[in-house]
Amino acid sequence: MADSLSESEEAAAAQPTMRRWAPLLGTVQDRLEQVPEFRRVGPDGTLTGVKRLVGTIRGTHLPEGVENREVPAERNALVGDLGPGDTEHQVFWVAQQHFPTRRVIALNAAAVEALGGTGVVHVRATRLQSVRMEDLRP
Repeated sequence: MADSLSESEEAAAAQPTMRRWAPLLGTVQDRLEQVPEFRRVGPDGTLTGVKRLVGTIRGTHLPEGVENREVPAERNALVGDLGPGDTEHQVFWVAQQHFPTRRVIALNAAAVEALGGTGVVHVRATRLQSVRMEDLRP
């Protein structure tokens, strides 16, 4: 685990100009240390609370003004899976379709960029891939 911040580092991080950058600092391991539920490993060796975000993320789920985003697997955008979200209803000129979503939160800079921030976002469950502990190591 990394050393704690010094008093001057903590004071600098609290400044308004630094607050927007704070979520981008640190490693995935640092973020996982803060939320024990994200570190649990399932029987198949995958992390139960961490997923890789892949595919098209619809703008309707992102912060206001953010368009659809394409997230390739190579970006390794990691999110914490907070549980079931709302069901997305898509109605066009065809029969209504229902897509289950999951509530997620960004764990690394790639996910912060993909989701347009650090808040909780609903994404289609099909956009989340399983992650193993070794996927988190640089």
